[in-house]
This record gives sequence, C-alpha cells and structure tokens, in this order.
Amino acid sequence: MESKEVLHRYNTDITNEFFYKYREKIHPSILTKLFYGDDRDLLTKTLNSTKLGLYGAIAMGGLVYSYQKAPPFNHYAAIERSFTHGTPWLIAGIAYGLAVGASAQLRDADGPLNHLFGGIAGGTMLGTWYKSVRFGAGSSVTLVSIGAVCKFLADRDELTPQIVRRPRVFNSYRTGWFTERPNPEGIQDAELDDTYKLYKP
Repeated sequence: MESKEVLHRYNTDITNEFFYKYREKIHPSILTKLFYGDDRDLLTKTLNSTKLGLYGAIAMGGLVYSYQKAPPFNHYAAIERSFTHGTPWLIAGIAYGLAVGASAQLRDADGPLNHLFGGIAGGTMLGTWYKSVRFGAGSSVTLVSIGAVCKFLADRDELTPQIVRRPRVFNSYRTGWFTERPNPEGIQDAELDDTYKLYKP
C-alpha cells in the first residue's frame, strides 16, 4: 500500500500569549523625552529641557524676525528682535530642567511634583525677562499644567502610545502600495491562519 505524502501548513500567527508580551519599546520623541526617565538624573533632564527651550527660542525668533510695523525692512532690527524674544525661552528651558532635577534629588523622588517646580522656575524666568508679573504668572501656570500632566501620563506609559506588534505575515509579502494582492495559494487552506481574514484577495 502506497503511503501518501502529507503536506503540512503552519500557522504564522503569534498566539495571544505572546501577542501583547513582545511590544515595541517606547521611543520618546524630542518633545516628550523630558518626561521619561528618572527626574533625579539632573544632567539628562537639563539637557532635554535645554533642547526644548532652544526649539522654542528658534520658533519665537523666527516669528518676530519678519514682524515690522512699517517698511523698509531692517535686518539688524529683525535680528535684535529675534534675540530679544528668543533668548528667554532658552533660559526658561534651562531653568525648567535644573529645577526638575534639583527638586527630584532633594525629595529623592520621581513624579509630577518635580515638574511643578520646573514650571514655576521656567515661568519666573520668562516673567523676569519681560519684567511682567502677569506674564510670568501665566507662563508658570501653563508650564506647570503641561509638565505635570505629561509626566503623569509618561509614568503610566500613556504619553507616547505603544505599538503592538501585529502577526507576521510571511505569505503576504506581495502586499504593498502599487503592487498586486498576495497570491491566495497557501492561505485559503490554512484554517488556523487568521491572516486570510485580513488579507483576503
């Protein structure tokens, strides 16, 4: 009696046991890097906040550079405006990071409360530069609110969304932009392969 050759087809899905276990690591962006990690790392916190302050300085400097009440355009005055209104944001960023790191080291604790002191320090620098108590107070409230909320979410891994790895689809390699649909051969007869439901031709 002749033996029939059995063709085995294997399911390429990741089981639920490992589906949520192996996630992509969180890669904070430049804007959110300040709120991840231990606040007691004074150097890192100051460096990240300085970067944010520099970006704010560049943005503010660029906005006020082209502002002029009447022609002709004066480049020297524009550069002076950019320096005048860009520098305080850099100083505020440095003060924010220093206050966060110093507060965390003094309290020996990590958390949103450190960013409360950071926001107050940054807002105070802005108010001092512009010689305005109202502007300083408003800036402090804004920075405190944003910083504390972002740190609260970062501690719970909710500030930067995690990317859950989807099942590997080895037999749908031809799926892509401006390409053909995958060859259905080998997919339809794999009853356990849920990718057929997702990539049904």
